[in-house]
Amino acid sequence: MTIKVKDWNKFQHFKDRKPPWIKLYRDILDDLEWHELDPVAAKALVAIWLIASENDGELPEMKKLAFRLRVTEKQAISIVSQLDHWLIQDDINLISDCYQSDSLEIEKETYRKETETKKETEKRERTPRATRLSQDWQPSNSDLDYARELGWTDKQVRDTAQDFLDYWMAKSGQGATKVDWSATWRRWCRNTAPKADATSRADRLMQWAEQKELEKNELKQIDTGSFDPFSLLPAVKSG
Repeated sequence: MTIKVKDWNKFQHFKDRKPPWIKLYRDILDDLEWHELDPVAAKALVAIWLIASENDGELPEMKKLAFRLRVTEKQAISIVSQLDHWLIQDDINLISDCYQSDSLEIEKETYRKETETKKETEKRERTPRATRLSQDWQPSNSDLDYARELGWTDKQVRDTAQDFLDYWMAKSGQGATKVDWSATWRRWCRNTAPKADATSRADRLMQWAEQKELEKNELKQIDTGSFDPFSLLPAVKSG
């Protein structure tokens, strides 16, 4: 593959190899193609003119050209592909194929990054977000059933639900947000359940005390001879 500067004989018409200077025409200031180049390619074009002066307008092979420009071979291929307005390439397909190969690698890398970003976004979307308890929160049917399974009365459930709502409405900061409010409700119920159990135990103790008092009175009546065993029988209605 040979790459040469266009119109070299017309604009750089000296015959000596490696001349100390080259011509740079002022009309480049009004050259639209020049102004549309990126800064790296524009700078490289001047260096390419200087390098071409060493061999009658012809540039060295790509690896050496990359070294002279102090860039990688891949970067040199990219730069040359932008300079077809000033360069003649005998084997344009080779450059084009290389450049397309680089472009394909870039596209693959871009696709990979976009895919990873999409997966991360989908993962975040699938992950439940912690929220505050709604001001109009009411326990769901399953929430109510859970509380009733603990042996609570409907009044206890209502009172506990109101305490639950008041507490989380008043709480602030990061701890005031939850991912699963039903799970929070169940945990709240379990922590509150001992209070309900205590009430049940108190009722049972009262019943036990009453039973003991009744037995005590019966024993006293037996000791005094005033106990009537027929009083233990259920009352029978007369026909």
